[in-house]
Amino acid sequence: MRFLPLTMTASVPTLLLLLCLSRVNGMGTDFSPLSCNAGLTVSDCDATGLSGLTLSSVLASSGNNGTEAATTIPCGICATVTTSDGSTLTFPSGLNVEGMLYVPPSANVTIASTQIVVQGILKVDPPAVGHTVRFSLIQPPDGSPAAPESFVPHPENAAACDAVAGCSIGRRAVAIAGGILDVVGVGGAVPDTTTTATTCPGYVPLLSVSGTGDDVFGRTEAEQHDASEGITTTDSIIAYFDSGDWMTYHDVDLGTDAAPANSIRIHYAKGTTKDSLLEVRLGGPDGPIVGAFDPPPTPGGWGTYVTAEFAIDLEGHDLSGIQNVTLRGFGSHGIMNLDWWESVRYEAYLETRLEVGAEATECWENILNRRGEIEVLVTSAEGRGTWLGHHVLSSSRIDRSTGEVVIEGLTPAMIFSDPDRPPTVENEPNFAAEVAVLSRPVIFESAQDGPSAGGFNNLHGGHLIVYHTPHVAQRLEGIEIRGFGQQGELGRYPIHFHMSGDVSGSVVQNNAVVDSNQRCFVVHQTHNVRIENNVAYNAFGHCYVLEDGVEEDNHFVGNLAAQTRNQLISIGATDHQASLFWITNTKNHFVNNVATGSQDSGFWFETNGAARYYGLYTFDGNVMHNNNRKGLITYRPGWRNPSLAVFNDLKTYKNGGPGFDLHGTCKIKIKNGIIAANGVNVMGNRPGSNIFEDTQIYAVDSAHAAGETCLHDYGSTSGVTFSLEPNYEMVKLTNVTFRGYGPAPDGCTQPGRPIRLWQGNDIRDKYNSPTWWSGIHFDSTPPYAFEVTASNYYKEIIYLEDKEGTMTPSLEPGFFVADKPFMTAFIQDSCLPDIINERTTFCPGVCIRRLQVNTGCCSKRDSSPDPLPIDYRMVVTSQLDPNRTFTYDKSTRRSWPFGTTYNDIFDLVLPGGQDYDVSFVDIDGKEGFPNAVITLFDAPACGDHIATENIRFATPQPTSAPSSYPSASAAPTDSVSSAPSTAPSLSLSPTRVPSPPINLSVGKPSSHKCNYGSKY
Repeated sequence: MRFLPLTMTASVPTLLLLLCLSRVNGMGTDFSPLSCNAGLTVSDCDATGLSGLTLSSVLASSGNNGTEAATTIPCGICATVTTSDGSTLTFPSGLNVEGMLYVPPSANVTIASTQIVVQGILKVDPPAVGHTVRFSLIQPPDGSPAAPESFVPHPENAAACDAVAGCSIGRRAVAIAGGILDVVGVGGAVPDTTTTATTCPGYVPLLSVSGTGDDVFGRTEAEQHDASEGITTTDSIIAYFDSGDWMTYHDVDLGTDAAPANSIRIHYAKGTTKDSLLEVRLGGPDGPIVGAFDPPPTPGGWGTYVTAEFAIDLEGHDLSGIQNVTLRGFGSHGIMNLDWWESVRYEAYLETRLEVGAEATECWENILNRRGEIEVLVTSAEGRGTWLGHHVLSSSRIDRSTGEVVIEGLTPAMIFSDPDRPPTVENEPNFAAEVAVLSRPVIFESAQDGPSAGGFNNLHGGHLIVYHTPHVAQRLEGIEIRGFGQQGELGRYPIHFHMSGDVSGSVVQNNAVVDSNQRCFVVHQTHNVRIENNVAYNAFGHCYVLEDGVEEDNHFVGNLAAQTRNQLISIGATDHQASLFWITNTKNHFVNNVATGSQDSGFWFETNGAARYYGLYTFDGNVMHNNNRKGLITYRPGWRNPSLAVFNDLKTYKNGGPGFDLHGTCKIKIKNGIIAANGVNVMGNRPGSNIFEDTQIYAVDSAHAAGETCLHDYGSTSGVTFSLEPNYEMVKLTNVTFRGYGPAPDGCTQPGRPIRLWQGNDIRDKYNSPTWWSGIHFDSTPPYAFEVTASNYYKEIIYLEDKEGTMTPSLEPGFFVADKPFMTAFIQDSCLPDIINERTTFCPGVCIRRLQVNTGCCSKRDSSPDPLPIDYRMVVTSQLDPNRTFTYDKSTRRSWPFGTTYNDIFDLVLPGGQDYDVSFVDIDGKEGFPNAVITLFDAPACGDHIATENIRFATPQPTSAPSSYPSASAAPTDSVSSAPSTAPSLSLSPTRVPSPPINLSVGKPSSHKCNYGSKY
C-alpha cells in the first residue's frame, strides 16, 4: 500500500479557500505531505532493512528522558512496534513521526507520550486476538520540563509556522500536520490490500430481552402499612422518612425454608447525599436485621423514582409462609421517599441476554476477543425528557448463534424499570432503545487535569487534531477515545478536523468517544469528511459539530450521540445549551443518526450569516429521543430555507419539550415521520409553509395509544401546536394520523389536543395565515380534537373552517370563531358553546365569510398602551332583519416586528343568504363617509356565502346637481380612489392579497412561499 497525497478532483469555492488559508497561531501556509516519504510502504518496515527500525530502538537511541527534544522517526524511515508483551514505551518529551510509525497486528503495547505529532504516516493495523494498542497522553515526569505545547515542523513545511513560536497545538495533543492517519482498530481494510471488510454498526436497536427469572412473592404499596411511626403518607407514597422512623407490614410472603427470598426490590426517590440506611427487620421495629441498603440520591431528586435492589439473608430464620416485616430508617434525615417494595428470589446463576442481531455480534465479538470484556451501552427509552433509563453494562460473553450479548450477574428485572416490557423492538417497534459498544482494541486515552481557573478539576485531557492539512485523505476507524477534550480551550476536542479545506476520501468510522470534556467530533472549515457508524457517550457541550457554518459536503451517517451535558466553561459558542448534533450549515448530509440524552436538544440547526439562507442537502432517517428539552430545533436565529427541505423518515419521541420546534423557520416537509410522546409533539411558533405528510403523531407510546395500559403517563402531550402569523402560509397536514388522543385508559391522564392554535402575541391582523389540512385520521375519536389558547384573547380574530367536521365530537362541518360580540353578532343563533375551547364558539350549519374594511386614519410609533384616537365606527345592519344590527370598533394592530401601531381596520364575519347595509358614524354619532377599501377573504368551502353584491355602503345625499360617485366594481384595482372625502371610495380589490379561510380538512396545494419579517 502506497501513501501518496490525494489528488484534488474538485475546486473549493474561493471563499472557503480564503478561510482555509487564514492563519491562527502564527501559521503561514498549510502543511503538505513530505516528499521524502514518497513511495514509503509497509514493506519498508522490516527492521532488518536499510529503512526499517523498531520503535524501541528509536526510543533507546534518542536518549529521551524528558529534558531533550521529542523523539523523532526520520522522514523516509519506518519504525515498527515490536512490543507484544503489553509493556509501555514512554516518550516524556513527545514523539515526532516524520517518517512512518507502523503498529502491526502482533503489537500489544502502550505508547505513552506527552505529545504525538504526525508529519509522516501513522499506520495501525487491527490487533491480533488478545492484544490491544494504547496511545496514552501523559503528564511530564516529576522534575521534567513542562508539557510541550508546540512543535517544530519539518524543513519542507517550515513556512507553515512562526520561526520563533513554532506550531502551537496545546498540551497533550495528537496532531496530524501534513501527515497521514491510517489507523484501524476493528474491521476495515486487510493490510496491504484495498479490500474492505463489513463495517461495524455504530448502534443497533434492542430487539428483545431475555434472561434468568426471579420469583416475586408480592408487591407491597408503601402506604399500605399496618403500623408506623414518624412517616407521612403523601400521594400514595411514604415521605418524610427519617432516622428512627418505621413502617410494619403484616403477612408478607418471604418464600419458604427451602426457597426463601434473597433480595428486596424498591421504587424510591432521594434528593440528598446524606448517608443513611434502610433496614429490613423481621417482626417489629426492634426485630432482627436481615438486610440493609444505603440509597444513593436519584438523578432529578425527590421527584424522580428509580428501581433498586439489595440482598437480604434469611438463613437461620424460621419462615412459616408469611411474616411481619418492618422497614426502618437509620442514620440521617431524608432516608428516601418510598413508592413500593417487593421480596424476590433469584436463581443461583443470573444473566440478561440482549438480542442485537448477527451483524452486531459478529463485529462486537472481534472486540471482545481482544479486550476480554466490553462495555455495552443501552440507551434510555423510558420516561420522557429523561436519560435515567440508560445503562452501561459489562459483558464478557457473546452468543453469535442467537445474536445476543450476555450480561452476567444481572437479571432483566435488575436492569429495566419495567422488566415485563423493556424498550425493545419486540414490545415497542417504533421506540426501542439503541445498543452500542463503547470498547475498541485501539485506545487513545489521556491524563486529566485543570483547568487552572474557575474551581474546576479534571476537565482537561488530550485532543486529536488534523491541523491545516488539505487534500490528504485521513482514516480513523475502530478506535476508542477516552477523556479527551479540554473544556474552555477553543479547538481542543477529541476528534477535530481544523481548517483543512478539501479532504475528500477521509473516513472517521466505527469509533467510540467516551467521557469527553468538550465536544466529540468537530469539523471546522473542512469539507468532504465521512463520519460514519460512530458512537459518542457522556460528553460536555455540542457533540457532532460543524463549527463555523462554512463546512460543506460532509456526511454524518449512522452515528449515535448519547448523553451530553451543558458546558461549564465557555468557548464563546452555545455549548452551554448542549445539542448532540450542532448543524451550522445545511449543505451537508445527515442520514440515520440518533441523538438521545442531551441536557438540552438533540439536533440544533443554528445557522448564522450566509448559512441562514442555504438549502438542505440530505436529512433522512434521523432519530431524536429522551432529550431533556427539545428533539429538533431550528431557532435561534431561525433558518431561512430558500426552497422546500424534505426530512424523510424522521422520528422524534419522548423529549421533554417539543419534539420538533419550527420557531422562525419555513419550507420544511416532514415525510413518513413518527412524532410521539413529547412534551409538545410539534411546536410551530412563527413558522411558515411547513408540511407534514404521511406522518403519525402519538400522544403516548404505542402500548398506551392502543388503549392497553397507562405504561407511561405523559398527561398533557399535545399534537400540532401552531400560531397564526402575517405574511406566512402556515402549516399543512396531509394524510396525518393522530394516535392515542382518544379517551385515556382507566387511571391515565387524558392527553392534550391533537391540534392546538396557540398565540402569545396579538394576532388580530393575521389575515394572511392559511392552514391546510387534508386526510386527518384518528385511531379513536378524541373527546375534542381542536383547542385554542391565546394570551391576548380579547383582541384576537379566530376564524377556522372545519369542512368535514373532523374536529368536534358531533362530526358536523362548521366554523370555529372567537366567542366575542364583534365576531358573533350575526351568527350567535347558530353557534354552540365550546366546552373545551372557552374562548371560541363552534357554529355548525351556517356559512360565514371573513372580511375587512379599511378606512385609514390613525397610526403612531409610541408603544404605550394609550388607545389610538377613534375617527369612525362602522354600523352593519341585516336587510333580512333590520332589528339585527351591530356597531363595530376598529381593530388596533401593529406592524411586525413591534413597529408602528395602526387603528384603521374593521374586522368581522358575516353569514350568507342575506344582504347588509353598511354605514359609518364618527365619535359623536354623526354619519360620515370615509374613503374605504374592503377585503373579502377567499370563499369558504360551503356554498352559500356572502359576495360583493350582498354588501351595500351608504352614500351621501347630493346637495346640488347629481354627480358620479365610484361604486363597487367587479374589476379589481389595487389603489384607493382619490375621490372627494364627501363620497365613499370603495374597491373590491384589497390592499393586501386576500387569503382563504383556514380549512381544517381540505385545501389547495401550498405555494411554499415564506415572507420573513425583519426580526427573522
